[in-house]
This record gives sequence, C-alpha cells and structure tokens, in this order.
Amino acid sequence: MSLEWKTTKLSTEKERVTVTHWKKHSPRALLTALASEPIRKFPNSVPPVKFHKFAGQTIVARATNPSGVSSTFLGGTGFECMPPKEVFNILKELAEKKAAFVEMPVALVERKGTHTLVTLAKPHRASLQDVLCDENVSESKKRELAVKAIKLFARLNALGYRHNHPGPNNAVVLKNDEVRLID
Repeated sequence: MSLEWKTTKLSTEKERVTVTHWKKHSPRALLTALASEPIRKFPNSVPPVKFHKFAGQTIVARATNPSGVSSTFLGGTGFECMPPKEVFNILKELAEKKAAFVEMPVALVERKGTHTLVTLAKPHRASLQDVLCDENVSESKKRELAVKAIKLFARLNALGYRHNHPGPNNAVVLKNDEVRLID
C-alpha cells in the first residue's frame, strides 16, 4: 500500500502550523475537525486521546510535546521517548507494510509547543478477548481468530518491532472478522 503524503505550512491569526497529511485531505478541514468538540475523549490516558469526525471517518488525536510521545498503540520499542514525528514515520512505514494495526496514520500537526498525532480508527466489533469468551461463537471461529492475531504479532516482530502487551485484549475483531492489533 502506498499513501501519498504532503506537508503544508499554514498561518492562522494565532500561530504557524505544519501539517503532514494524506494528499487527498484538506489540512484546513483537518484543523477544523480537530478544533471541534470531540465525539469521545479519554483525558486520563497519556497522552490524552480525543476522537473526532473527519471526512466521514473517525479520527483519533493525541497531542503531546514535540520531544516525546507516550504511545498507547505501540509499546516496548522506545516510542515513549521518541518525538511524535518519528512515531508518525514508523506508523506510515507499518501501514505501507500492511502490518495490520487498527490505527492508520492520517496526519501529524506540528505547532509550537505541541504535536498532534492523528490516526484513523477503524470500527471494530469487539476485542479478541471478548470474542473468545463469547459462548455464541463457535470454537472453530475462536481458533481461526486467535491464529490470525498470533500471525499479526509474529509479523510485527518480523518487521523488527515488538508489542509490549501481546494478547487478546490488544487485538480487535473487525465486523468482517479481520483481526487488527491495538495498544
């Protein structure tokens, strides 16, 4: 998968903003979406997570200082100390390698004093843990989904990354029975 990226520098009345984004998206529309009231938020997560609607999709925004980001979706790789720009570039690389994360990079918004990592959240049915505990799901389906998750964790490892919390709570099952990794 190859995504086309563009970097746009904008000036507002208050500040200068640099947005690295998919070419098909308007950076001004993205900034407007991020400035809107979130549809859901998790203020106690580090960094705080906000969900917004943008271009008919749900996006996830994590604002942090430019020197480091505490990742809630990739652990154990030193991401806790990496600048958001590096995390963004790694996410772009993983997306192009089809590493199967739920969150796909959409944009990096750079402002003085803060960077916001924006990802696309795919709707999912449930965590793999929930599916494995569901008595209405056949044993063969549970086995099939568990094997898919194991293969994704192995693929991530083969790409040189490791997931800090591999397990059924950090794999989600999409509506079409695809499995994706989170955390």
